[in-house]
Amino acid sequence: MNYYYLLVALPSTKDFQENAFLDIERIQAFILEHLTETDKQAFRYTLYRNDNKNLLSILKKKYNWLENPIISFHSPAAFTYQELESGIEGFFTLPKYMQEFLSSEKEHYRGSETENHLIRLYYQEASELENPFLKSYFEFKRDLKNILSAINRNNYHLTNSSSFLEGGLVYHLLKNSMGNDLRILESYDFIDDIQNLIKTKQFVSLEKKVDEILLKFISSYPILEPFSSDAVFARFLQLSIQYRWLKWDENLGLDHLNQSIDWVLKSATMPNENTAEIFA
Repeated sequence: MNYYYLLVALPSTKDFQENAFLDIERIQAFILEHLTETDKQAFRYTLYRNDNKNLLSILKKKYNWLENPIISFHSPAAFTYQELESGIEGFFTLPKYMQEFLSSEKEHYRGSETENHLIRLYYQEASELENPFLKSYFEFKRDLKNILSAINRNNYHLTNSSSFLEGGLVYHLLKNSMGNDLRILESYDFIDDIQNLIKTKQFVSLEKKVDEILLKFISSYPILEPFSSDAVFARFLQLSIQYRWLKWDENLGLDHLNQSIDWVLKSATMPNENTAEIFA
């Protein structure tokens, strides 16, 4: 499918950066309106990251998982608050990985173990997509999260690999290695920077560094057809990452920081006494 007119109508990353008022949800809706049904299904996986957060927020409130949980709605997202609520009750069809998660976790909250389970199922399904760009993108994100897990395992002297996302060479290299195991990943030139940011608890900078790494991956991916679905997905991911930082306000305080950092490091199982709140 040739998406020349769709791509021409989308803002460039430069235009988007210079016009913070541009509406990412309107861009999302415009893209969905012009994709084929197959490409729509694939595109939604770029949105499910926020749907995962929204689903957990609703469950925390609905089943009293946490006392006075912070309820916020993250966008861009594939589903409305009402659709997720209906999906929890079985009246609206959610993705298979969400259905599997709800069937085993809906009424039982085990902290990071429960939330890691949702992320694990999400990446497992996303890494099996037939679209070559999205498949590669989610495999790279999976590897990046596993590197974060390995760094935290070293920093906090954890002994198990339960926090790792299954699949890929990085997973197989790291899951059973001990000690300063990141030396086996010399080809990843960002590891030292990430280690330093985690060690010095610069977690806003860590978030930015992770997004910079993702933007570099997207921009360097060899898209062979300039007006293909791959090009559309890549543009949207670039815009959505930019949008997240354009709306960032350092004066929002600890609540925003705690929520954000929790998701940057969610792939790592921390000791009980070391929750995301200590990083503020």
